[in-house]
Amino acid sequence: MLENGGNMTGRWYYEDADTVHQRKVTFGELDDGAFDTSLVEESMGVVHVCARYQTTIDLTNFLRDWNSKDHNGIWLPPEIFEKKIKDGIIYPKYYAPVMVAKENDVVPSVMQWGLRRSWASKVIHNLRCDNLMKKATFQSIKENRCIIPCGGFYEYHKIDKVVAGDYLFQNREHDTMYLAGLYEQSESGSQYTILTTEANSSVDIHDRMPVILRRDECKAWLSGKIDFTHISDRKGIMLEKKAV
Repeated sequence: MLENGGNMTGRWYYEDADTVHQRKVTFGELDDGAFDTSLVEESMGVVHVCARYQTTIDLTNFLRDWNSKDHNGIWLPPEIFEKKIKDGIIYPKYYAPVMVAKENDVVPSVMQWGLRRSWASKVIHNLRCDNLMKKATFQSIKENRCIIPCGGFYEYHKIDKVVAGDYLFQNREHDTMYLAGLYEQSESGSQYTILTTEANSSVDIHDRMPVILRRDECKAWLSGKIDFTHISDRKGIMLEKKAV
């Protein structure tokens, strides 16, 4: 129950992530720290990792790769990139290319990075893959799978909360990485989030990393033939770290 009948913020927050119990909080609770939104975000599986990634991939090679016989003739029209997206670094709230399943095919789309929730202080650009299914608030989008192609992702290395370095992580074997994600549609368009899992030894500056799909897992992920448990173990996908 709310104390002292203080003024409401007008925003709903999840007090208990597992039972999805909602209540409004007062401005006073937020001001004095009695209601910590970061703890709510953490309990809901929100993590703040991989907040930047590259889209500076060779479009010619990228399109040829996904139009190849190995991928059953999936066709990604270059206009989807040239007209709506500038190559560079993608941040939360930016628009970027993703791939989604449509009937028996895979089609490109452009979506905004980050899901919106009233209890989150920022857009949700990451979700923990390993405990996602325990959170009732995301059950409605668990089948809305997408793949985010990128050239690499960035992470800061902090020592005592001070940035000590900035690094780019890339695939050692291929120019393009394919990140597993989920998306949802709203009145303002479609938004996506990137799934994360426990970092392997190649990501040695953080305890989390994006879920990187192997090339032969991409269509199976989109079609629902592999589950969240399967893609949570990424110990065998070793990345190259470059100082930037």
